[in-house]
Amino acid sequence: INKLKLPISNFSKRIVYLTGVIVGDGHLDKREDMIVIADGQSDQDKLILSKQYIELIDDLFIEEFNINGHINENRTWWRYYISNKWMCRFFNYYFEIPLGKKSEIIKLPSNLVGPNERYFWRGLMDTDGFVRSKRKQISVVSKSLVLLQQLANFCNKNNITVSINKGKTAWVLRILTSSFLDYAKLIGFSHPRKKEVLLEYLRTGPKYKVLKEVSESISSETVELFKYLRPYKISVYIKLDEFSQKANKSKINKLLDQIRNTFGVKIIETK
Repeated sequence: INKLKLPISNFSKRIVYLTGVIVGDGHLDKREDMIVIADGQSDQDKLILSKQYIELIDDLFIEEFNINGHINENRTWWRYYISNKWMCRFFNYYFEIPLGKKSEIIKLPSNLVGPNERYFWRGLMDTDGFVRSKRKQISVVSKSLVLLQQLANFCNKNNITVSINKGKTAWVLRILTSSFLDYAKLIGFSHPRKKEVLLEYLRTGPKYKVLKEVSESISSETVELFKYLRPYKISVYIKLDEFSQKANKSKINKLLDQIRNTFGVKIIETK
């Protein structure tokens, strides 16, 4: 305990990042004596990258707090834990992370809003974020709508377009394809597996052409409609799922009517 370092202000980028990690996939034990972080993957080859990530987390705790954690291997995941009541109380007191169950009430700590906020969101995305290699998609799932609205506000202020949709058991925030590069520059990933997938996204580019810029004479309503359109060969596809339109038939029909009336086109097939 005498060697433990616990700053009370001017929190470093690494501490901000670790706070995001704990908010995402960490846990402060109710007994106030343990911090647990886990990362897993059913694919054994990719599980090696989970180990590398957990080792990165251990390095950050050593560098910032002068404390060693413990790493355990399970069949499909790696577990990192620190048995120290002062560390647990530190994250609970200074960053408002609840003890025990937290998924529905978690939020961005008020004292992290500012220049280093993006490192908090990187920590969250490294743990709770999803990056799919076959289908280009970046998303994060949470039961806390407040948390995702805070992330959406941060992204919108920095020209990163997102959508929020209610899933079966939680809320889903998606980063739109057209904003992948801006997302990579501002937030990005430190998790080795997710970082590599994002880099591959950027190397190959979007499957469809995306809207880069438009004339100032075009109305904002028309610009919004352009975001749904994907030119491909001699046709133009309307991509709905990225904008959370799949489940609501009335909204889909309203959108299709707007596209017909605005561009004077005939929609030949819906599926």
